[in-house]
Order: sequence, then C-alpha cells, then structure tokens
Amino acid sequence: MLPILVSLLLKETVIPVECLLREPAPVPEADTKLSDWVSSVKTTEKYTVNVFYLGSMVLSGGHGQIIILSELEDGKEQSFVPQAVFRGHERSIECLAVSPDGSRFVSGSFDTFLKVWNPDLSDDETNYKGKENGTVKKRKTAITKTPIVTLTAHVDAVVAVSWLPNSKNDVVTASWDHSMVFWDLELGVGFMPSSKSFTCLAVCPSSNFIITGSADPIVRLWDPRKGSLVKQTFMGHTGWVSSVSWKPNSDHVFISSSFDQVTKMWDVRSGKTSLYDLKGHDDRILCSDWSRKELIVSGGADCTMKVFKTES
Repeated sequence: MLPILVSLLLKETVIPVECLLREPAPVPEADTKLSDWVSSVKTTEKYTVNVFYLGSMVLSGGHGQIIILSELEDGKEQSFVPQAVFRGHERSIECLAVSPDGSRFVSGSFDTFLKVWNPDLSDDETNYKGKENGTVKKRKTAITKTPIVTLTAHVDAVVAVSWLPNSKNDVVTASWDHSMVFWDLELGVGFMPSSKSFTCLAVCPSSNFIITGSADPIVRLWDPRKGSLVKQTFMGHTGWVSSVSWKPNSDHVFISSSFDQVTKMWDVRSGKTSLYDLKGHDDRILCSDWSRKELIVSGGADCTMKVFKTES
C-alpha cells in the first residue's frame, strides 16, 4: 500500500490561481447640457474642459483649420483669452497632443499631415512675420505661429495622436488609412498596418501597450514590440468605437466609448466581457477621458457631458 501512496504524492502538481481585486463601480456624478455636440473632453485637477490642457494654457482646434492657445483667466466667470494662433493645416484638425515636458505639441488633420509646433510665445523662429489676414476674433496681442516641421506618411485623415511615455521625440498616430505610424521626430517612421480605419488610440504610460478603436465595434490591444499583431481584442460594443482611455497609474484597466451610446470599463486580464457599462447618453458618444483617477467624463452628439465618479 505504501508504494502506491508515494506514487500518488509524486504526481501532485501546483496550480497557480490569480485573484483580481474587484474594480469599484462608477457612480453618476454630473450631467451638463451644452449648446452643441461635445467632440473632445479633458479633465484636470481643477476643471473639465472640451479642449486640450497645457498647464495654465488651453489648446483648441477644429474645423477652422487653426489651433488657438488660450489662457484661462480666473474671476467671477472663467474665460479663455487667446494668446496665439497656429496656422498651417489645410483641413479640419482632428487631434492634439502635448509632449511630456511641454516644450512641443503635435497636431493631426484631415489634410493627412502631422505638424510639430512650439508653444513658446517668445520663439521668434516660428512666429509669423507676414500680414495677418485671418478672421479669428482675438486680441491684438495674440501671436500667429507656424509649424516647426510638417511630416507626411499617412494617405488619409490623421484622427489620433499620442506621445510615447517619457519621450521627447517619439509619437504614434492613427489614421483612416488603416495604419498606425510610429514617428521618431528626428530619425524616421515605422508602420503598423490594420484591416480597419482607426478612430482613436491611447498609450499606457507604464507598459507602452496601445489600445485602439476603429470603424467597427472591436477594441484592440497592441504591443508595439511585437509588430503588427493584435495582442488582444475586446468585444461588446455594437457601434464604432470613438474613444479609448487608460485608467491613471494602471496598466490593465481602461474605458472605451462608442456610437452605441455606451462607455465600457475593461480589464485586460479578463477581457471576455466588460466590467461595467456606463449609460445615459441619448446619441453617439464622441469622446471620453479618464485623466483623473476619480473621474470618468464623456461627451456626445446629444449635446451633453456626463461625469462618473470612481473610487480613487
């Protein structure tokens, strides 16, 4: 009997079990009705704005083909005072991103170009010296600036852009031409093809993993080190994925928003179904943001901005 018992003990194996802490459910916090579509939103420590935040300044761009740098003035009513106008794109501006050190920003447009800009108002090399003939209403002290460089690689609209973490020169863009492009602003470019037109992307600061949305209901996770192979897919939406955003200080939790009027929270460690569905919009969701750990914000074609509170 003893030899049989020893044989059974030798065949025992250890099965590792991974336990995941449950992500707390977001709670509706605010619902703001606006006069038009909300197509871009950004949360900061003090404000939630539908533009791109740069310290005490705000960058905004759109169908006017220009980018405006404004200063947020405090008072009884906060107001944006234009400080500079950036000209160079020939079609609507679809995306903006500021470098980690704030020394440069990039813009993507329907004109297929990626442009690099210097936000420093004292930089004479990029200050326009000619006669201003624009129709933008701004103070006479506002400066007109031109791009440092214009880069071309895409053949269709550039709809998403992000700086890679802790880098002054590396940028990734996504386009309707079914490709992501990795730019070294000094050396060259690298392509990552796809079968679908991209609509949005977000880079995880800690892992460099990239999540993307496309002209289909699927969210995709990419590892740039592995080339053009999709690492993981997340299915659950029923419309185009319009926006994606990582949870701050997390390399596994993110949100995706869609034309199906739903924002979903996901965990890459359990990607077969979403953790939570954040509902409330009555039309397509066009943008969302999770820049502050305790706030998830979304805006849409229903002219509303919704805020969900999360446990920090």
